[in-house]
Amino acid sequence: PIYTSAAASCTSSSSASAPSASSSTSAAAIAADVSLPGSQPSSFPAPVSVISPLSSFQRSAWEDRFINPNLYLHFFAKPTKHLDTGAFTEADHKVFMTQLDEFRVRGWRLGGSWGLFSLAFEHRNGAQCFNHFLTLCFLRR
Repeated sequence: PIYTSAAASCTSSSSASAPSASSSTSAAAIAADVSLPGSQPSSFPAPVSVISPLSSFQRSAWEDRFINPNLYLHFFAKPTKHLDTGAFTEADHKVFMTQLDEFRVRGWRLGGSWGLFSLAFEHRNGAQCFNHFLTLCFLRR
């Protein structure tokens, strides 16, 4: 199955491999270091016709995407992208594991940063990545 390489993906935050308290691990620090598609207004655009039918929460999160990109990306995909549902494919899982390794190498914690984690995916949001991580942890038991 596609989950064979996930044995090391579930570590507790108190494990020896966790980064030191002095490292920058907050969502804001990750957002500052990640090349966000929303870091420049022209690179994360959406036409008014796409934004206007959004719910008030989604519109508010969209308007604040430059201040708190993690909030928007945790719940939603880009307005011009279709959000995939269902299980992760093998390709999605490979991207997931690559992104997980990237976060570990940089010493970033995932706790509140799943929206930023989901930037590696075109059609997934942070909540879906978090649920996939929990699935991997459950299968490991």
